[in-house]
Amino acid sequence: MRITSRFWSAVRKRDWGTAALDVVVVAVGILMALAVDEWRAEREAGQQESEILQRMHSETVQAISDYTTRQERRFENLDNLYNVRRLILNVPPDDALSESGCLGLVYSRRISFADTRIPVVEELSATGALSVIQDPELRNAALAFINTRDRELAWATLWSNQMHDLPFLFPDLISIGLKVADDPEDRDGFGLAPVCDLAAMRKDGKFQNALVSNVANIIDTVEGMEGSLWPKIKHLHELLDARLGIAHPGSHAAKHPPGGSSL
Repeated sequence: MRITSRFWSAVRKRDWGTAALDVVVVAVGILMALAVDEWRAEREAGQQESEILQRMHSETVQAISDYTTRQERRFENLDNLYNVRRLILNVPPDDALSESGCLGLVYSRRISFADTRIPVVEELSATGALSVIQDPELRNAALAFINTRDRELAWATLWSNQMHDLPFLFPDLISIGLKVADDPEDRDGFGLAPVCDLAAMRKDGKFQNALVSNVANIIDTVEGMEGSLWPKIKHLHELLDARLGIAHPGSHAAKHPPGGSSL
């Protein structure tokens, strides 16, 4: 006999004990079904979070690698410009402008942007699904990284737009030719061969002001990235390592790039 039929039969017979027992059985069955559904949902959510965190860790490591590579290159370029600035402003000991120094002037308006995107975080943020990351500290760290990255890239873009194109503005001081590329596998087969008039640069106050402005903008960009973006991505990486049980031998996987000397 079906439980519903048995229940109504018990009610008609005023068999309240049997009726109550049937109600309890139905209630327990419903609660058990809800518990199983909740367990299944939690298990699926846990699996989804685990997959997302694994992907986030992989993409964070890649972003750190790109960031540190670009940042080290920025410091190298900045050190080169420091040396050129000393030379042009007649600060000893250098007394000759090298080809690499001249090339540094040619490219001094360029600021290299690192691709510090973490796609899975971008997707979750754009769709409002960051709550899938259950750890609030980890979730907040991911959001803080995105906000800081966007702010620093906006500042870097602003500084980049204010940079002076020295060869364009001062063609009498910097001329650009071509030479056979050092790398035989170079696709074009040629590289830039800039020529800089050091003596004229030392007498041109407008050129010196433009160079100093470029160097200052690069410093602002590099220090902004180093002071705010690097701690955020490093903290996110450390939280992911802890959550996933990943241990890096020695120091942290991403090294803090060395800074440049100043004038």
